[in-house]
Amino acid sequence: MNFEDYKKKALQDPEVKESYYNYEIGNLITLARIEKNIPQKKLAEDLGVASSTISKIENGHRDCKIRELRRIAHALGKELKISFVDPKEENDK
Repeated sequence: MNFEDYKKKALQDPEVKESYYNYEIGNLITLARIEKNIPQKKLAEDLGVASSTISKIENGHRDCKIRELRRIAHALGKELKISFVDPKEENDK
C-alpha cells in the first residue's frame, strides 16, 4: 500500500481526520511564520498568548476558532481564506 492509499484509508476515521486537519492548519501557520522570519515567541507576543499556545497550534495539538485563525493570519501579514469543496474532490487528493 502506498502512502496516498494509506492516507485515504486513515482519513476515514473521524478522529484521525480531525487530527490531520489540525496538523495541516498548524503546518500552514508554521510555513507562513518562517516565510516572514517571525519567531514563535514574537508571534505569541503580538497575539497576547503564551509561546506554548503557538507551539501547540503549529503542532496540531490545539484547535483554533476562526477568529483566532484570522488574528494569526493578520499577525503574519496574511488573509484567512476558507472554502468548501466537494467531498469527492477532497478524497481525490
